Amino acid sequence: MNVTRHEIIGLGIIAMALLAIPGIANAEVAHARGFAGASINISVGNSPDDANEMHSLIVSNRSLDNLKRSYGDAICTTNGTSIYAGYVEAATSNSTVAAQVSLLENDTAKLQTLAGAANVSGFRSYKDHVYDPQLEKVTNSINNAISAANLSDNQTAYLRQQKQAEERYIANCKSDQDTALKVYADAKVAQYSQIMGFYQNIANMLGGRGMSIANLQDLIGYATNTIVNPLQLAVNSATNATQIKTALGSYCLFDGCANGTNAHLSAKFRIGAIQDEINMLEANSSFSGNSKLAAAQNDLDNATAILNSVGTSVYTGNQLEQINGYIKDAQNNVQSAQHRSMEDDAHENAQATVHEHENESGE
Repeated sequence: MNVTRHEIIGLGIIAMALLAIPGIANAEVAHARGFAGASINISVGNSPDDANEMHSLIVSNRSLDNLKRSYGDAICTTNGTSIYAGYVEAATSNSTVAAQVSLLENDTAKLQTLAGAANVSGFRSYKDHVYDPQLEKVTNSINNAISAANLSDNQTAYLRQQKQAEERYIANCKSDQDTALKVYADAKVAQYSQIMGFYQNIANMLGGRGMSIANLQDLIGYATNTIVNPLQLAVNSATNATQIKTALGSYCLFDGCANGTNAHLSAKFRIGAIQDEINMLEANSSFSGNSKLAAAQNDLDNATAILNSVGTSVYTGNQLEQINGYIKDAQNNVQSAQHRSMEDDAHENAQATVHEHENESGE
């Protein structure tokens, strides 16, 4: 069956939703952060022979042990939740999920600071009143995104599998925090490889519909060679937790590596898909000089200009919101151009039918 130009509209965006690309348009999956491991020295002078003083010392050490364990549990929860949230956000195209995860990551970093300073009371208070409520917000945003999305049975089953994987990871992580960081890093590498496979599938589908995908192929190659392969090599060659953390903070497929390389793949791929769509439509004479396509091109140019200014750094301020806004406007303008073309075709067909009937009746 041949596909008309009207069926091409929004294929890049629609395909990403249908294939449940596991990735983050708004923020990168959470960075693994290990316990600060600060040296806690309790000065007690001579060996205490007073029972109360000894009891206080034991309680103090126990509190620090609990503090470390509690922080480790928070790390496990944040990392597991962020991996799952990445899959959900890509499947639902809901940027609220990643925004909430980003806030959770910031709260986790604050817990690290408090734990490193052995601030037991401050840690407990922050976890109870800030971190835990934010974790609940993340959970709610994930559930709301899934409920609001029109997911296929395959997408729903896929997300259910990822949720179960998240739960297993968190449970295993909490029971063995010494190896949890490596497990998380391996999961991150596996997720990135899977993401690239999904993007490749989308590019192949668009190519099969008649769109030129050379630019998308270049983008996939760039992300693979700049982010995915170096991350895998760094994780595989790491011999300690510090090296793993450095690797995770150095290569981000989307956004989130404050001191590393960020590919911003989601935004670039969406821009590329819409650009290829515009090029294909403009090659058709019926779209020549279409003002909506011109507006869409202007939107993409504005989004690209912001991306160029960001480079491989993290987004700052409202850059991501601006980019997403321009991409959405471009998509809407392309849809409007297509709709107007369909109306023109319908009008022409109606006129032709009238003339045909007139000729048949001899009028």
